[in-house]
Amino acid sequence: MASRQDLDNWAELGNEGWDFEGLLPYYRKFESYHPSSKTLAAKMNDEYLNESLRGTSGPIHVSHFRPRINDC
Repeated sequence: MASRQDLDNWAELGNEGWDFEGLLPYYRKFESYHPSSKTLAAKMNDEYLNESLRGTSGPIHVSHFRPRINDC
């Protein structure tokens, strides 16, 4: 998902309805968000993520990359 500021900038350029609030329902509709395991979440410091903004039943499955190496 793009940042709130990025999307709001589109609207400020004259693209009515392309702001964060206008596009949020479509982001939720198209994705199925799969949160990280607690271990991975702690390693990537995911405190900034707001799962309430994510979709749960869309056709595109979204998750965080889990590297195969142990250095992250």
